[in-house]
Parts: sequence; structure tokens; C-alpha cells
Amino acid sequence: MAAEQEAVLAVFERFASAARDAGVVVIPAMAFYGGLGDLLATAAMGGWDTADEICIAIALDSWKPTRGTRLTGQRNPGRHFIFSNNRLEHADPPPARKWNFPPPFGQQDVVGLSLAETITIPRHLQTPEVRVYINLAPITDIRDPNTPAPTAADESGRSSQIFVMEAMARRGDAERRAVVRGRDIYATTAPIVVEATNRVVNGLANRTGVVAAGEAYTIAHGRAFCWNEQGYQAGQQIPRADGLLTPPSTLRAIRAGYRPVLHPDLEANPHF
Repeated sequence: MAAEQEAVLAVFERFASAARDAGVVVIPAMAFYGGLGDLLATAAMGGWDTADEICIAIALDSWKPTRGTRLTGQRNPGRHFIFSNNRLEHADPPPARKWNFPPPFGQQDVVGLSLAETITIPRHLQTPEVRVYINLAPITDIRDPNTPAPTAADESGRSSQIFVMEAMARRGDAERRAVVRGRDIYATTAPIVVEATNRVVNGLANRTGVVAAGEAYTIAHGRAFCWNEQGYQAGQQIPRADGLLTPPSTLRAIRAGYRPVLHPDLEANPHF
């Protein structure tokens, strides 16, 4: 569940071989920060094998931090990692810019944010540049020591905080985007973690070792297709799905007529 770069990088570097040899799956970043952005970037890439850059843009109307968030900020001061020119290095985040978010946020000033997406995305998506941004309102909140912790807004236990996260993959002049909207970033982490755990314990992970969130199987034509270095493998029939990681907003778009672009292997050979 870690969003902290150093912790996620350490898991990849120290435990990848051991986890693979033991036949277990380790996903070090599977939460709102770290996991969701990686999943959206994977979706935005679609059938592209490379992109000139991948950007993750996050808009929050507010950020009332938990005690854990406060402690994380205290223990991770200073410069963080960026991924630029095909290199992971300690450096300043990308410069501030404007980002035109979908409603209800619209155009926002955003600043660079260095979290686990910077570590995970380049490990399975081919791009020389990964940039992560966040709007200014949550940064103001998180820097204010008097900002209170989140509280439940209704019987669901979720706070009233709303968010939009958008992934953009660019290749030349072409852009592909994937967007998710929701409420309460902390509560959003819970179903992501549960769904990932369910897939791992039911043998639906596509590989063993230390993996990023987006290195998951794809459901198409009623089968589960796993990906490895040789491409998509033969699909498996599954009797039922215990959960779905696809965001509700994406499901509504599909029901309204949007059709996602599948990898050419899946489109050309739906029953292999």
C-alpha cells in the first residue's frame, strides 16, 4: 500500500528475485497513490507499446490528512525521485503548469508530485518521461499543521472529499487519456487493495515476483488473459468475478456506448 518512493523502490530492488523464486506475488504500491495512477496509465496506453511521455494529474477539492499521512511527510523530507530521459534520479519535480481537468474541477494550476507512480510506471510501460501533478488546494491543506483529520460525511464512512485523477499518454501529437472520479482518497484505497488481494490469492496474477499495479490480467471475451514478456497468454475461463477494479465512471462510459481499444493480440484472436 506504500506511496513512498524509497520503500517501493527498495522492495523492487531487494525482493524481486526472492519473491519470483518463491513463487509469490508482491505488489508494493496498490493504493490511491501509487496503484490507481499506475492502473490508469496502463489503461491510457491501450495498444501502444511506447509513449513519449506519461502524465498523471490529480485534483482534490481538499486534503484532510490522517496521522499516517502526517508522519509520512515528516519522515520523507527533501528531494525525491523523478523519471526523465529514461533515468530515475533524485531531482526537483517537474515545473508548475496548468491542467484542464474534467468536471467539476476544470482548469487548475498544478505542481509536480513525487510518489510511487514514478517508480512503478517505467518498470512495465515504455516511456522516457513520467510526470505526476497535483492541484494547489490539497497542497495548501497538507502544509497547514492546523488542517484537521478526515471525518465521515455519512453512514458509508467516507469523507466529503472529492477527486479526479487523469492519466495521459502522449506519442507525437496523439494523446490517450483515462479518467476516474470519486470520493475520499483513503476510502478508495480499500477496495483497490481488497481486489488486488483477491486476484492474487485466487491465482489470477499474471506473474510472480514484485510487480506494479498495472501488470495485471485483462478480461476480454469472457476470459482472463495474462501478460508476460512473450505477450498475452491463452485465456482462462473463470466461473465468476468476485469484484471489479474498473472504476464506476469507466463502466458508465462503456454502458453508454464507449468501446475501449484492446491489445491487437486480443482483438485478432479473441478465443486463443
